[in-house]
Amino acid sequence: MLAAFLLVGCPHSPPPPPLTQETLDLLPDAPMPARVPAEDQVSAIQVSVMRVDVAAANAEIAQFVLDWPTSPWRDLVEGWAADLATIGQPAPPLEVAQWVGPSGSLDDHAVTMVIFFEPWCPHCQQEMPGLELLRRDYEARGLGMIGVTAMTRGATDEQLTAFIEQGFLRFPIGKEDGSMTEAWGVVGVPHAVFVRDGRVVWSGNPSLLTLDLVDALVDDGPLPLPLPEMP
Repeated sequence: MLAAFLLVGCPHSPPPPPLTQETLDLLPDAPMPARVPAEDQVSAIQVSVMRVDVAAANAEIAQFVLDWPTSPWRDLVEGWAADLATIGQPAPPLEVAQWVGPSGSLDDHAVTMVIFFEPWCPHCQQEMPGLELLRRDYEARGLGMIGVTAMTRGATDEQLTAFIEQGFLRFPIGKEDGSMTEAWGVVGVPHAVFVRDGRVVWSGNPSLLTLDLVDALVDDGPLPLPLPEMP
């Protein structure tokens, strides 16, 4: 609904006569419809993304880019579009160079959350303990978790060990050389990817996860989620 169309007519139709200034002067003056503010559009897109309503989100993102081509929010919403595009695609392999402790596999659980992080990342330090609690709450329902770090910005093994201990992380964690980050389409951390039966069922920043969404991903429930009730 939000694409811009170029009206070209049928291939074999004669071209329409050109508009003259006299004709234009007869047209009524009509105000151009006001654009929805960028922040409001981004909020609406985020709701669609969190509901995993792929069609609605893609349409809203297309309209946003059309309305606000130079907005600083553009990278964010186009990142959401890229994440949505991976849903249903085969999950790339786990190209882990070295495991820190026990190894992990996408076949160990019915659903696996692969979480990309870096030891120096403050958002990762904030999110990972909560994800560990999430794993414990959902493990009996078939959720597993694997952490992956490319050890960028000169991160050391000591930093990684401290990160694991401070977050009380008890799931497999592997180090990779950056090729896995690229193959999985990760452009920022933290980034979570849910995999079921070898295919991506969700991808994005873990801050977008809600318990309703995790329930649906773990239990293979219907998506998109219902619209939130208005107060």
